[in-house]
Amino acid sequence: MDKYQKVLLETEKTSVFFTCTSKKNSLVLNGGFNYDEDVYTLTQEEDIFSTKYEFVVKTNPNIETCTFLVNGEWQNASRKGTAFSVELDFENRVEKVKLTFADNIVDDYTFSVRYVEADKDLYYQKQEAERKANMLQSAQIKHSTGTDLINIYFQPCCSDYEYTEILLYIPQDYVTVGGPYGPVKKPSSWQMFKKCKVPAEDFYKSINGLAYGTYAYVIKQFDKKDNLLLETEYIEFSLKAPKQPIMGWINRI
Repeated sequence: MDKYQKVLLETEKTSVFFTCTSKKNSLVLNGGFNYDEDVYTLTQEEDIFSTKYEFVVKTNPNIETCTFLVNGEWQNASRKGTAFSVELDFENRVEKVKLTFADNIVDDYTFSVRYVEADKDLYYQKQEAERKANMLQSAQIKHSTGTDLINIYFQPCCSDYEYTEILLYIPQDYVTVGGPYGPVKKPSSWQMFKKCKVPAEDFYKSINGLAYGTYAYVIKQFDKKDNLLLETEYIEFSLKAPKQPIMGWINRI
């Protein structure tokens, strides 16, 4: 962009001659223009299915026409009032946009469009994390403990639910970590010693005969075809000996 084109594009009302908006959720993406290289970089939002964006050349009496190059052909931009609108589509990419000025007062201004796609792996990881968080909320997992037992309660994680498996673990290895009262040992890996299948009509499991110590359990929920719907992280709990009452002498006066 030379200085004459810049003067004509930057009117008194605005120093930016365009807007760019997602057609899926109206998110405004106005950055990304490199005036030195004459390149507009369209960075796709996190949603990989948001592929269409509206690039609008703002109302400017100095601009006479707007065309764009797609699939090797120049086409006229559509009118949006007195502005020009160009659809930038990641699946049918516009390569260049050209602006001509009234009375050919300066040379046409042509810039390229560069596309930066969203990270697909990151998108699916985020979707999976959200799906799991919603299912965990629906499952409402909680437990209570007694002298030698644990009662585990839950709900179906979704409408496809059929049955639950509960896996019980004891520590296999430990790691020493700092604590408020000095170093303490925490489990770093686990060894499974019990697996329980809970039928569809039950929403709790009582497991007894446990010694004092540290344990963990994992809940898995499945559909009718044995497809895994939900698997929790290790949920730790401890069974401790009850505190004994302190015996002493009663002094009589």
